[in-house]
Amino acid sequence: MVTEECPAAIVTLIVQNITGLIVNAVMLGCVFMKTAQANRRAETIIFSRHAVVALRDGVPRLMFRLGDLRKSMIISATIRMQLVGKTATREGEVVPISQIEVQVESPVRTNSIFLLSPLIISHTIDRSSPLYAVSEADLQQADLELVVLLEGVVETTGITTQ
Repeated sequence: MVTEECPAAIVTLIVQNITGLIVNAVMLGCVFMKTAQANRRAETIIFSRHAVVALRDGVPRLMFRLGDLRKSMIISATIRMQLVGKTATREGEVVPISQIEVQVESPVRTNSIFLLSPLIISHTIDRSSPLYAVSEADLQQADLELVVLLEGVVETTGITTQ
């Protein structure tokens, strides 16, 4: 029991409390630093600057490359692609922002990918593709955007990144 008659015990208690506060502050700083690095993790995922349409195995495909610059991997990585632009319905109604899901294919034939080395992600342009009826001239004149989403879990921190 600490009493007023023992100044050494009071000093020890004060030093212990201050040391505990410093240790807690350092640990909290480490946790915040780890979580802040998830944002920088997204900067190490690189996409090719341009997508190309070319024949592969005799079938027209939209293709782009995707790579990871870090040695630590992204676990359970999935990739999605959407075509965003202005469209009109059969009735003539103009939809200013229409989002159409575009089916993607990777070398492993699923949306789940393993980014061990750069991959070529592709979309087969067939009758079911939203790009099937779009010509090169239409692409240059249309206000379309292809949005690619990569989502996964950072191996070292367990934090989801996009």
